[in-house]
Order: sequence, then C-alpha cells, then structure tokens
Amino acid sequence: MKTKYIISALLAMAGLVTGAQAIPSSFPDLVVGFQDKVSADNLTSDYEIDLGSMAGYVNLAPNTTINLTSTLGLNSGVNLSNIFTSSWNTSGNVTWASLSTVGTSGTIVPGAAAYTDWVSQFDKDYTGPLNPSLPPPTALYTVSTATSIKTGREGKIAALYSGISGATATGLGAHEISISSTDANSYSIYANSSTNQFSSTLDSGTGLNNGLGTYSVIDLYQYSPTVAMSGKPGVYVGSLELDMNSGNLFFTNFVPVPEPSTYAAVLGLATLGFVALRARRKQATV
Repeated sequence: MKTKYIISALLAMAGLVTGAQAIPSSFPDLVVGFQDKVSADNLTSDYEIDLGSMAGYVNLAPNTTINLTSTLGLNSGVNLSNIFTSSWNTSGNVTWASLSTVGTSGTIVPGAAAYTDWVSQFDKDYTGPLNPSLPPPTALYTVSTATSIKTGREGKIAALYSGISGATATGLGAHEISISSTDANSYSIYANSSTNQFSSTLDSGTGLNNGLGTYSVIDLYQYSPTVAMSGKPGVYVGSLELDMNSGNLFFTNFVPVPEPSTYAAVLGLATLGFVALRARRKQATV
C-alpha cells in the first residue's frame, strides 16, 4: 500500500495523474497564437502552441514537410473547437500568426545574430495540396539599430514565452495552453498592440474561413537588426499550414521548382554563350 502511494505521488508530480503538465517556453522557441478578434463573440481565451526551438526549423533540407500535429502530439483540432467553438474554421473571426526571437543572445540559432526575430505574414488560402506559390509575398521591415527598437521587439515576443512557460496544459497537450486574452503575456495583447515595433501588415493575424480554401498558410521570415537589412524583405524560412477541416498543423520550407519555360530560357542563354565562345575562338585562330 505504501508503495502504491509513493508511485501515485511521483506520477502526480510529473503531471501524469491530473493531466497537467508544465510547459517550458523560452528563447528562441517558435510560438503560434490564435485569438478571436471580434469582441462581440465573448470568447475570452487565446490558444497558444510552443513549437520548440527555431534551430529545428532553419537550415532544413529543401521542401521538407513536418507534420507538427503528429510529431508534437498536438490536439489542435479539438482545442480550436473547444476554445473558439465549432465555427472556428468558418466564421473568419479567429486569426493566427507565428513568431520567435533569439533575444539578446546571438549564439542559440546558427547564423542568427542577437535580436534576430522571426515573424509570419499571411500567404493565402489554398484548396490543396500544400503547394504555396513562391516566392512568398514581400514583407518590408523597418530596421533600426537603436537599442529601444531592438529591445522593444524582443520584449514583446519574449512576453509570450512568459505567458506559456510554467503554465499547465491540463487537457490540452504538452505544448499547448489556453490563456486569458486579457493576460498581459497573451497573444491577443501582442497582436493588438500598436507598439510591438513591427509593421501591421507584417505580423497581422489571419482570419480562418475554410470557405476560401482547405489550408490557411502563413510564411515565416527571418529578420536581423542590421543596417544591411533595412527596407529589404526578410529571409524566407518556411510556411506554416493549418488544415481548416482537421486543425492539423504542418511546417514546410518550400523551394520553388523552375517552370519549363525557365529551363528553356537558361538553355537558350547557354547555347548563345557557347556559340559566341566558339566564334571567338575560331576568329582567334584565323
């Protein structure tokens, strides 16, 4: 009997009896946030997922697809319905976006300097298969090396980690939480802030409506706070795709396959170059 109580206590401490599990969340994790943008719906909770370190998403082999729902054991479809009702995928009121930051350290993600951020931009809705048109839409990023701007961006994203870290994911999953939309560290507060130091078109939420397509796709860009990046598009890292029927989530770093016309153009230029080179050599021997 004593052994039974000891085992039960250990399981409870691990969160295996109650279903509650602490979620670690910190730099440079990739976070996905969902909110209901219409206050009249009276839905007062956000749904947030910690997808793990950005180091696992950069430098992947071209066209790698990760089924995040399966890999991380997400209950995304069920949770979206429970938190935002069964109309989460038809009303157009639920929006989503994704973001990450390395914070003040420049060593935790290969090739990412201190204050590097990753922010999503809406691509479009697709009927499937998962095949977003590339290149992704251009996103401009106003770069400043001013400490106040850099720390402002980093701080707003870091707040999301504070909201997730240590939270208990009772009944949700090991990487998922439901958090009050009025919590200072919630996705809603971040998304609706006018001082998060990003352009509104860059990290704005994307309304979900599967009447427009099967998948909602957002593209993830990497931005480094250097003068060289000023006014230029970020570096495309990959796309997050949400199946608006099942709620399953995927990540793919799409690399465009050249159209046949592109191959023809390249071959044509190569042929012209070869002909010109032969003519020059022939003329030199005369």
